[in-house]
Amino acid sequence: MTDLLKKRLEQIERAAERVKYHATERMSFEHCASEADFIQRLVKDLRNSLSVMDATAFIFSSQESLLRSLIGWLETQDPQTKYNWSNCSGGCLIGLWGASVGLSWDALNRNGNDGQNIYTRMIWGNALAAKLPHTFGAALERARAALARD
Repeated sequence: MTDLLKKRLEQIERAAERVKYHATERMSFEHCASEADFIQRLVKDLRNSLSVMDATAFIFSSQESLLRSLIGWLETQDPQTKYNWSNCSGGCLIGLWGASVGLSWDALNRNGNDGQNIYTRMIWGNALAAKLPHTFGAALERARAALARD
């Protein structure tokens, strides 16, 4: 476990202890609610940290497993449906696929460079997604061809 996650867990544990203390001391509802909000923010931060770690582990897994995952997802999509290749907010092919496997766009795009980070980690990502036509069916054909080449 990383030092950042250990620190976040310690913060959550301390905040939970404060809420328990305030509840036993019969502190005001507002005070306890404020502490509860603080805990919720810490949990959200922790989940975001874990999402980034999951995305990193996923992105650095083998190219073949990533490609197989994309193919599996594309097989469930309507082949005639178009995707917006130029959408840099998670609506592109790779962003939609990432969401389907539980990776937030923020985690995939953690360097803030409009999605290029994910594409640079996947040797086939941009080449596969950028080619026309931008339909799930055409992307599936390109992905299968890329897998056959590897």
